[in-house]
Amino acid sequence: MQRIQRLTAEVVNKIAAGEVVERPASVVKELVENAVDAGAARIVVELESGGCKRITVSDDGGGISPADCELVLECHATSKIDAAEDLFAIDTLGFRGEALSAISAVSRFSLFSQRPEDKEGLAVSHSDGKTTTRPWRGALGTTVNVEDLFANIPARRKFLKTSETEYAHCSEWLQALALSQPQLGLVLSHNGKEKANWPACSDAKPQGPFGEGLMRSRVAAVLGAQVAAELMYCKQNNRYGLWEGLISPPGLDKPSSRRILNFVNGRWVKDRILLHGILRGYHSHLLKGRYPIVVAFLQSDPSLIDVNAHPAKTELRFQYGAEVQSLIAEGIRGKLRAAEWAEEPGVGLETSSAAPPATKQLRPSAYVPPARVTTQSFGKAPRSTTGKASSLLSSKGSGAASELSEPGVASEQALPLAGPAEPPSSSSPQLRPPPWQELAYLGSLADCYLMFQSGEGLLLIDQHAFHERILYERLISNSELWAQSQRLMIVEAIELRDDQVVAFRDNKPVLERLGFSAKLINASTIEIAAVPTLLADKDIAFVLEAILERCLREEPATGEHVYHEILSTLACHAAVRSGDTLGEIELKALLQEAKGVDFFHNCPHGRRVLRWLSRDKIASLFDR
Repeated sequence: MQRIQRLTAEVVNKIAAGEVVERPASVVKELVENAVDAGAARIVVELESGGCKRITVSDDGGGISPADCELVLECHATSKIDAAEDLFAIDTLGFRGEALSAISAVSRFSLFSQRPEDKEGLAVSHSDGKTTTRPWRGALGTTVNVEDLFANIPARRKFLKTSETEYAHCSEWLQALALSQPQLGLVLSHNGKEKANWPACSDAKPQGPFGEGLMRSRVAAVLGAQVAAELMYCKQNNRYGLWEGLISPPGLDKPSSRRILNFVNGRWVKDRILLHGILRGYHSHLLKGRYPIVVAFLQSDPSLIDVNAHPAKTELRFQYGAEVQSLIAEGIRGKLRAAEWAEEPGVGLETSSAAPPATKQLRPSAYVPPARVTTQSFGKAPRSTTGKASSLLSSKGSGAASELSEPGVASEQALPLAGPAEPPSSSSPQLRPPPWQELAYLGSLADCYLMFQSGEGLLLIDQHAFHERILYERLISNSELWAQSQRLMIVEAIELRDDQVVAFRDNKPVLERLGFSAKLINASTIEIAAVPTLLADKDIAFVLEAILERCLREEPATGEHVYHEILSTLACHAAVRSGDTLGEIELKALLQEAKGVDFFHNCPHGRRVLRWLSRDKIASLFDR
C-alpha cells in the first residue's frame, strides 16, 4: 500500500472543480454571481457552442484591485467573509472563494479588471497550470473569458451534452437570475446572436419585497406577458420571514415542478422545504401529478439560514423550516380559497380546462336571494338506490339544513387544520356563490352532470365532485361528523404490504380519532371492528388501503397533511357517485347543504366542480 502523500495544488483544484463546475451553466452561475456581488448594474454573457467552446462574462461592477492579482486564483481567497462567524449571516451570492480557482483549473482562463479609482487594472491568465499577471487598461469593471472547458480533463468533457442542451441550461439559470435581480440589466448572446436582453427595472431594489407591480413587470419580461397576466399575486409574512409570489390559479398547471421557481434572499434554490410548502398550499386544488406555476421570493434573516449546505448552494438549511413551510402554505391557501380565480356567471367564460386569467375584472355581487327554491323539472323518478345523498346529508350531525353552522366557522372540537392566516382583504374582488335559490333544475346528463338554468345562463355541476367537496368542507369544520363510529357485525381482516403496515402504525391515532377501530393481529394483517358512520355501507378494505396509500405519498407526513389526506379520502368514498340517480328529495338536500359551505369550486383532489356557460357563450355556439 502506498504511503500518504500531499496532492499538488493542480490536482486539488481539479478535484474541487468536480464539485463547483458540472457543466457550462455552472461556470456562468459562478461568474455572474461574482458580478452581482461586485455591484454590477449590467452584465453581458456571451457563449459559443453552448459555453463548451467559450464563455465570456462582462460587468460594470467595482472591479478587482491590482494589489490582489496574486490572490485572484488562489483557492478559498475571498473578499466576502473574514471569519467563520460570517458563514452564519451570508448576504452575498458567493462567499467561499473557490469559483475562479476551480474554473481556471479546467479551462484556458483569462480575467481583465479595472477599478474607477485605479490608474491601471490587471490582467490574469491561466493555462496548463501556469498563471501570468500583467498591468492592463480598459473598460471599467471585469471581464472573464473561459475557453475550452474540460479540455484538460477529457473524461469530464465527454459527459457534456450537445451545444443546444448546454445553452438551454445556461439560459434557464440566467432567466432565474433575471427574475431574482430586477435591478440588474442582463444580456445573453449565443454564437454571435443576441438571444435575450432584460433591461433593469429602474424602481427595483437589490432585494425585496418587490410588490405586485414590479414582480408582474419582471415576469412579463422574462417568462412572457401571457404568463404574467394569468398568475395571481400572493403575500404573507410572520416573524420568520416575508414571502411573496405570483402563483397560478387551479386549472393552470404543468406536468413537472420545473416552473416552480423559489428564491431566498435573492438566491435561486431548489429546496424541498419550500417546494412542499407550495404543494401544501395547493392541497385539494391540484390533480395528482400536476404542479403549479410559481415565482416566489422569501426574505428572511440570513442568520436563520445555512446556505453552505450544498456544493452548488441550491439547497438550504432553515433553522425554522417547519414555520417557513407553514408561512408559504398559509399564504397560498388563503389566496386560493378567496376564489378570485374561479369562473363568475355572466362573464363569457371559456370551456377550456384552464382557469381564466387572474387579471380579469370580476363583477361585484348584486344578488339578493329570494325566499324559496325553484325546482321546476324534477319529473324524472329516481331508480332504486341506497339513498346516498339523502342519507348522508340528513343523518344526525351530517349537516342537515336545521343543523348547518355558519359557513367557515369550525366547532370547538374541529381538527387543527391551518386555514388562511388572515381573511381576504375587503378590497379584493370576491367571487359570489352560485344563486342556489334562483336555479331551475333542468335534469341530469348521464347521471353524472346536473344541469341548472338561471337568468345568466346554464350551470353544469359534476355531482360526485360537488358532493365530495361539500362533505370535505363539513368534515374539516365539524368534528362531530367524523367522530361518529359504527361497529361492524363481523370483524373484517385485511392483508397489508409492509409499507402499508408502517403507515397504519404511524397514523393509527388519527384513524381512531376519525372513527376507525382497528389493530394489528400479526405482522401483515389488521382487524377492523368499527368504521366511521359515513363509510358504513362501503368497501372498507378498499377505502382503508386508499387512505394508507395517500399517507405514503412523498409529501412530508405532517399532522395537518395526514388529516387532509384522510378526510379527502373519506369524502371521496362517501359521496354520491357518477351514475347514481338523484331524486327530488336528494337533490334538494344536496343544494341545501351547499349553502352551508363557503368553497366548492374544485373537489379535494383538484377536479373542477362546476362550469358556467353564459347566455352569450351559448349564443356564440349557434353563430348568434
